[in-house]
Amino acid sequence: MNVLITGAASGIGLETCNSFLKENHNVYAIDVAEIENKENLISFKGDITNKECLINIKEKLIKKKKNGDI
Repeated sequence: MNVLITGAASGIGLETCNSFLKENHNVYAIDVAEIENKENLISFKGDITNKECLINIKEKLIKKKKNGDI
């Protein structure tokens, strides 16, 4: 399963990432802070309130030909 998580560098977002990673899902994580690299994790640094940032991330995901399941 492919999962996109925002606010993934800390708190609930980080714990959500870790839960999906433990289940061997592909996680695409977004945060304004740096995100620690892990297996099956692709991170994007950016602010989701910025439309340009969201478009950029969307284009990167399309290039990877990944559809989000969650």
